[in-house]
Amino acid sequence: MAHARLHMICGNCGANNMFEYEIGVDIDDDTDAINRAFQQIYKVGITETDPRTRRTIYFPGGTYLISSPLKIPRYAKLIGDGSSSTIVKINSAIVPMVQFCDTSFQTGTSIGNSGAQLPGIIEISGMQFTNIGTNIIQPLVIIDSASDISFKHVTFVSNVTSG
Repeated sequence: MAHARLHMICGNCGANNMFEYEIGVDIDDDTDAINRAFQQIYKVGITETDPRTRRTIYFPGGTYLISSPLKIPRYAKLIGDGSSSTIVKINSAIVPMVQFCDTSFQTGTSIGNSGAQLPGIIEISGMQFTNIGTNIIQPLVIIDSASDISFKHVTFVSNVTSG
């Protein structure tokens, strides 16, 4: 089994400015490991003045297999090695690949509840999101109640059929 490390870089966190989270690459499912890294890096309750709000997660080249949505929180910055090198892949007709969540990691009808800040100030670059499922009925990405979301050099691939 191959492994990769997600690298989190924090330019304003004192001596500990780089942390690593090991996940599998090309194994059955990386969803929980990636979402757990998001939750640990962008902890619930941080404020705009907290240096953790400006952390960057680096995804080395490889294929990251997921089975449920990646919940990307406010202030996240995800950087890959390029859309032909860093690939997030799902095989599902009914599950989106990415959902933007609030600072309490809530989505859907709960988004913004209990004082959580809505999703925003999120950047994703140098990655590809691919759904290899058939008869797809869900979008690849759900952007709900969000602002200031940017995609740079990101490719979206899906087997959507017309009709």
